[in-house]
Formats: sequence, C-alpha cells, structure tokens
Amino acid sequence: MPFQKGHKGFPKKDKEPSQQSAAVQARWAAEEATEEGLRKYFSKQVTVEEGLAILVRMRKNAELAGEVLNVRITSDVEKERCHYCGQTKPVNKQWCLVRAIYHPVTRKPVNQYFCSPICVAMENKRQGGTAGIADRGMMPSDNPENHPVALAGGQTAKSSA
Repeated sequence: MPFQKGHKGFPKKDKEPSQQSAAVQARWAAEEATEEGLRKYFSKQVTVEEGLAILVRMRKNAELAGEVLNVRITSDVEKERCHYCGQTKPVNKQWCLVRAIYHPVTRKPVNQYFCSPICVAMENKRQGGTAGIADRGMMPSDNPENHPVALAGGQTAKSSA
C-alpha cells in the first residue's frame, strides 16, 4: 500500500525542521567546515571565552570518537575456534598447537587450532584410535611367551592364545 501524504513516512512539506534535526544538520555542517571557515569563525564571530568553551566540547567529542573507534578496531580481531572443543580466541593469542593440513577438496593448506594438550590428544584419538596413532602396539597375543597370564592364587601360566 503506497504511503499517503502526511503519513509517518512522509512529513508534511509546510512543517519546519525540528530543533533536533536542526542540531543534527548543524553538527554535520560543523564537521564539514573548511579550515578557512573555522579560522573566520574563531577569529571574528565568537569571543575568546566562547571559543574556548567550543574547543573543549570539540576535544571531548574527538576523544570519544577515538575511544569508540579503538574499541571497534580491537574487537574486530580475527578469531579462530579450537578444532576439537570449539573454544574461540584471537589468532594472535598462544595456541597449544596450530596444525597445517590440506583441505580434502581444494588441496589448499588450512590451519587447525587446538587450545590445550587434551584437545590435541582427543583429536588424535578420534582420528587414529585409542593410542592416537595407526599402530596398535604390542599385544599379549602377539608374543605369549613374554606376556604370562596371571592365575588365581598368584601363579602365572603361559597364555595359550
């Protein structure tokens, strides 16, 4: 449904700008002021006391803008997730392990970040089994003579596995 004249979206043409909109327009005009315009304004149009009061407000606004921009810059730091547990922290912080692997599809190197030795061990266990490596190690059934089986009563017997 199109807006009707006088609707919220369209102010009436005969209405003068509000005090707030006039202040906003003045602020933007002041920010776009040229050096020559500022020199004229502060040298002839205002008294020294008024000029100093305006300067204090301008400095306060500039400091506030600097603080806000600084927060935005420091919060936009690239963050990464731990490959195993998903904890996030900035890339420039110390990670327990940064493992470079090749992406299976694109074959481009990709970094995996791990936040603790536990996450490294659990990921190795997930990928490679109990020991975290492909080799299962020596089992008693592989060499029964070196691995006697304990019997009840404290006796040992050679396993027949």
